[in-house]
Formats: sequence, C-alpha cells, structure tokens
Amino acid sequence: MRTLRENILRKASETINLFFPETNVKLHQKNINQYCISGDNLSKAINIRRNERNEVNVAKWFENFWLYFEIFIFFKKNEFRPPYITLSVFQGRQDDNQKTQLFRAEWENYANNNIHPQPHWHIYPFKYESKYHEDFEEFMEFQTEDIGFENIIKQTNKTNLININDFHFAINGNWIKKDENHIHKLKNAEDLFKWLYGILGHIKSQLEYVKQ
Repeated sequence: MRTLRENILRKASETINLFFPETNVKLHQKNINQYCISGDNLSKAINIRRNERNEVNVAKWFENFWLYFEIFIFFKKNEFRPPYITLSVFQGRQDDNQKTQLFRAEWENYANNNIHPQPHWHIYPFKYESKYHEDFEEFMEFQTEDIGFENIIKQTNKTNLININDFHFAINGNWIKKDENHIHKLKNAEDLFKWLYGILGHIKSQLEYVKQ
C-alpha cells in the first residue's frame, strides 16, 4: 500500500508529464523532504531564488523552453500538510548553462504569513542586454540630431529602478469577496494537483502565444 507521500509524488509526476511531449519527467529526492524534477532530457541552468543562485537540472519542455520544479513535502502522522512548491521557466539552448530565467511560480505554505500573496509569481526582468547590442545600429537610425544618443544615455542613467526580484505578484488574489485576501492555503492533495495542472497549462498556452 502506497504512503501519502508516494501518492503525492506519483500523481504530481503524472500531472507534469501531461505537458511534456519531449521528456519523460519524474521527481527525484534531493533531501529528506525535498524533491526536484528529473527525467531523460535534462540540461543545466542557474536558478535564482531570493539571494541564492544555484545550479539545477531543468527538463526540456518544448522548443527552447525548460522547466524546473521543486516540492517540499511535510507530514504529521501521515496527514496532509500544505507543501512548498516552486517552478521556474527558463529559455535557452541545451548547451547553455546560463539559460535565461523568465519567471517563477511559487506557493509557500508557511505559518504567520500576512504579507506575501500565496500563490504568487516572481518576474526576472534582466539578462536581455545582448538584444540591445544586436539592435544598436537600427536604434541609431531612428535618433534625431535634436535628441542625440548621449542625452538619451544621460536620461537613462537618471532612472532609479527598484529591484523587483522579491516582489510577490499574486496568482490567485480573491479581492472581490468581502473578508477575503490574497493568501490561500492548500487544503488537500487534490487541490495541489488541480493547481499544478492549471498553472502548467496556463504557462504553456501563453508561451506559445507570445513566441509567435
């Protein structure tokens, strides 16, 4: 008879595999409660989370998109407790160990949280500098003598952009209902699988749309 942990891992793997036409994925145990994505078509990437930058294995999703998935499963007397879930989407070649991390979806189920929405997105708006170099000559053709490239650089340098790495963009805010907020708890394993199926389907459909 399978344990609750084994059932969660099996069903989570089955759910993820529904969206992977090129890779047979599974969840590999990394630590006592930590399980990470694995499979037969993997590559390396740098996963940015908070102030950490760790090398991870990412699974080939479709075209030049890659997925990293991680889940921490905790139990109390074999009873379901909301897990911690994070998945990141990367873009790049298979031999590129510095793939661009596009965004991360996360559900942190920790106690005493009254600030950060759960679940939420993290967006990574950087590592696109090479595109500007490629378009430099085209960019210069559109500049007028009145504006001037040097003046544009001066104006750009005056802009103080905040670092949004730690900004939690709500995925499932429930603001339209009275006395509800943007913090949700996973109540059971079935809710976990439904959310995982929904978030992967949503991400894949949007990536296919924007790449056209």
